[in-house]
Amino acid sequence: MLYRLSEELLTLLGRLAILAFRGNAMGHWFHHTVVESGHLPLFCFFLAFAGSFGGIRVAVRLLRARARRRPANTKTSGPHIHHMVYGVVLMVGAGVAGFAVPDRMVAAESATAAVFGVGSALVLDEFALILHFQDVYWSDVGRTSIHAVFVALIKRDPRWRVIHAIPVGDRGSDIDHLVIGPGGVYSLNAKHHPGAKVWVAGNTFMVNGQRQPYLRNSRHESQRASKLLTAATGQQVSVTGVVVPIGADDIVIKQPPVDVVVINRMRLVKWLQARTETLDTVAVEAVFEAARRSTTWRPQ
Repeated sequence: MLYRLSEELLTLLGRLAILAFRGNAMGHWFHHTVVESGHLPLFCFFLAFAGSFGGIRVAVRLLRARARRRPANTKTSGPHIHHMVYGVVLMVGAGVAGFAVPDRMVAAESATAAVFGVGSALVLDEFALILHFQDVYWSDVGRTSIHAVFVALIKRDPRWRVIHAIPVGDRGSDIDHLVIGPGGVYSLNAKHHPGAKVWVAGNTFMVNGQRQPYLRNSRHESQRASKLLTAATGQQVSVTGVVVPIGADDIVIKQPPVDVVVINRMRLVKWLQARTETLDTVAVEAVFEAARRSTTWRPQ
């Protein structure tokens, strides 16, 4: 039934195209080069791809600019659903349907090719997300968003050292980023909340009105890191917990927490550089070498 409807629809569209081009060179070229040569499915793929890619770019720009006339954005109670997800579903569905289409049903093949083109456009529009994909099974999404910050920090002052994704213990815990430098040792937690409103007062950390345990977790993580590094180096190593909201539209710190720092990603480099120097080069390298050893974080 679906094949017949698709065939009838595309046959109708084809006839309309022939009527529109009848009597001119473009119509003859299209019929000879695309239809008779069997390239109609490929033509439908590229047409759907180009139209969908252009449409999604315009839609994303309108959403980002919060234009008055903009498409509806998909919102769920869980993680943000990227349009790449819909693209994957369309590609898989169209691919399977393409295998199921009987031979010589050009209309049905063209229909599945068009759907595959739409899915391809949605996926390739977020190609950067796929290219920089990282395993987030044991870590928070958004971890890699501040890697560029650390690159800038080290370029400005090469005495700083950074270690990413440190497994701690044997229960799946880890440290997002451990930053070691003249200004001290810091355990950084990146929290990805695009477009959110963050409000902090004392021990309370709120995201869009919902209380989060980030301060408590950061405090526990820094205390644990301090204990393990002190044992590994034989000298007292103080570690400060830092929570870095990523992508939040608004960050209000009404009252800073006593022993945990909450700071915007864009201010992180200058903040670290402004810390009073408490470690000399020898101490920085000693802590760094200890932090690089897996045995430091998984003591027997």
